[in-house]
Amino acid sequence: MCPELSGKHAFRFLTVVFIEAKNAGSGIAHIDMCPELSGKHAFRFLTVVFIEAKNAGSGIAHIDMCPELSGKHAFRFLTVVFIEAKNAGSGIAHIDMCPELSGKHAFRFLTVVFIEAKNAGSGIAHIDMCPELSGKHAFRFLTVVFIEAKNAGSGIAHIDMCPELSGKHAFRFLTVVFIEAKNAGSGIAHIDMCPELSGKHAFRFLTLVFIEAKNAGSGIAHIDMCPELSGKHAFRFLTVVFIEAKNAGSGIAHIDMCPELSGKHAFRFLTVVFIEAKNAGSGIAHIDMCPELSATLYGVVRAIGGLFGSLAPLFAIFVTTYMDVKYHWKIVFFTTGLILFASALIFHFLGTAEEQDWVRRQKSSDESAEESDI
Repeated sequence: MCPELSGKHAFRFLTVVFIEAKNAGSGIAHIDMCPELSGKHAFRFLTVVFIEAKNAGSGIAHIDMCPELSGKHAFRFLTVVFIEAKNAGSGIAHIDMCPELSGKHAFRFLTVVFIEAKNAGSGIAHIDMCPELSGKHAFRFLTVVFIEAKNAGSGIAHIDMCPELSGKHAFRFLTVVFIEAKNAGSGIAHIDMCPELSGKHAFRFLTLVFIEAKNAGSGIAHIDMCPELSGKHAFRFLTVVFIEAKNAGSGIAHIDMCPELSGKHAFRFLTVVFIEAKNAGSGIAHIDMCPELSATLYGVVRAIGGLFGSLAPLFAIFVTTYMDVKYHWKIVFFTTGLILFASALIFHFLGTAEEQDWVRRQKSSDESAEESDI
């Protein structure tokens, strides 16, 4: 993560590699952050090595980095704790980086929690990065879920974030690779966020690909967010597909994207929950979020819905006047209900997301969950 602070800071880059054996394992985490900060800031360098026993083992890595950066920057600190048992295990990784950057930059906050079960497993990764960049730019919030198998062989995670931030904000780019399961199974998560934030905002785009399980099981999550944010709001559209293996327990994916962009753009957030069956199971979540389509689409949708709603009593008058008395009330009730249902359905799918009840409910629940995480 490289906030370019008044044109003085270069990029930093982070690489984490874990290699797990079949019944034994080892892990190497290498973090190299070397900002050349106009001759004022020294680099920092971190290497963490985990060596696990055959059937049991534990590892604790505590990282505390507190550079005193010309009286402007506060410390950042990282704590990672892994405790691995024989047939079960748990891990908690908590990363809290809070540079106070001359009153211009807010903190970034990262919490990763892994809980591994005996024959199945679940994982929750919670990433919240929200730098307030000179009051113009906010950032996004990502949660990645992966499910570990019983004898999950090896895993490689590579993170490379290299924004060239020379007064402008270039892209940042993250690639995560997981190789899971005993005899097969791999997963690739590629995150590409490219906001061109020179007074305007370009699109950002996220693609996650997971290939799970021994002989089957795959999942593709593609997120394409292309808001044309020059005083208007484009829609965001998300499709998540998970196809899980035989005993793939459950997972929760929470995506919260809240760019406060010069007071012009509203935030959006998404929570996807999938629970897999015992011997099979698949989950498809298709979410189309259309908040604030420059108030035009919203007005059109309300007009269409109102048109259908106004047609209902007119149709009732027509039926009672010109049709057979024996059936007209049945026809009136049926057609009126059908028209009103169509009107509500149109509003539900095409209306602004902020007006939907499920969005408000989900917001309140996720905000409370986020506060509890913090």
